[in-house]
Amino acid sequence: MATIIDVAKLAGVSQGTASNVLNGKGNVSSEKIRAVEEAARRLGYTINERARILRKGSGNIICVIVPSMENRNYRDFYYCLKNYAEVRGFIVELLVTNNNRKSEYDMLQRAKAVMAFGVAAVTCMNQEECREAYAGFENLCFVERHGAEHYPYFGFDYELAGKRIAEKVISEDFHRIAVITDSMRFSNEHDFSRGLCSWFRGGKVKYTHITTDNRRVSHSMIDLLMKEEDYDAVVTSNIRFAEKIRHVVENFSLEQPIPIFTLSSVTSLPEQDYRKYELNYGLLGRAVAETLIGESGEKQAQPEQLHQDSVFLPYDPRGLYRTGRQHGGSSSGYGSKTILYNAQGNSSDPYADCSVCDRSQF
Repeated sequence: MATIIDVAKLAGVSQGTASNVLNGKGNVSSEKIRAVEEAARRLGYTINERARILRKGSGNIICVIVPSMENRNYRDFYYCLKNYAEVRGFIVELLVTNNNRKSEYDMLQRAKAVMAFGVAAVTCMNQEECREAYAGFENLCFVERHGAEHYPYFGFDYELAGKRIAEKVISEDFHRIAVITDSMRFSNEHDFSRGLCSWFRGGKVKYTHITTDNRRVSHSMIDLLMKEEDYDAVVTSNIRFAEKIRHVVENFSLEQPIPIFTLSSVTSLPEQDYRKYELNYGLLGRAVAETLIGESGEKQAQPEQLHQDSVFLPYDPRGLYRTGRQHGGSSSGYGSKTILYNAQGNSSDPYADCSVCDRSQF
């Protein structure tokens, strides 16, 4: 079996030069590169990929951990991150947890096994669990839900989104509201509900708040309607819940259709079935990819090509937040926040070249 010494001898170069060529490192002339590659081909020499990764310390795989791909928000986030990373020479691996802690732990073992270059996680664990489970990962971002402290966090101002939806509900003179969200142990759900319900209390709106999950949301809505209480609107925290709730409502013989207010990822076409407050999860995916990759990726496409070929929608996300590697300073206790975009779309940010259009409203 040929070794790198054999390749170097046949190519007429030093062992160090041969190693640099085969591992894509160093400043080597094109003539020597061709000689080494030809020698490796003739000898049937192949690089031990596992050994190469061990020498480097990590591979070129970025692992993306999400609860589900049924939710449009996560699809937009994943595909934009994936497109950005792949044109820079990275492989993106999708890991789905179904909001199950054991599954998330298993997915982390997978990320460790492939020696992932970076990890982006929408976690279902609490801070203490994250601190233990994610120990050892250096290039890590938590997304949408806060995870272990000292790691970057990317998300939106969910409390503000809740307030904006509440304002809209009150302005349209709805008085009896069903609020349906995911578990309050997730920071985004907690913040959204706090903003929404505090505004409802101030507006003297009667509401019923139910927490459920993606598997049980249809049954939760059926149970609510079976109680024969007259709800004149439904508010929910994600578009997948809204889709399932709409299906239930359509199958009930109701005198008047119930309006559904929901958070949603940005869509290119208007939808008449929901009153949506849109958040740009595509831009979120790009922001996370840029942070994970940093200067490591070899750029293989111009920004214009990237925008054209990907599903990235360059709209102002209004309230997209990034937290640095720090702890404390926030009223929520999750760490201080640095705003990437303000409500007017002004920015001193790497995304400033994107066309800005305010879509975070009804």
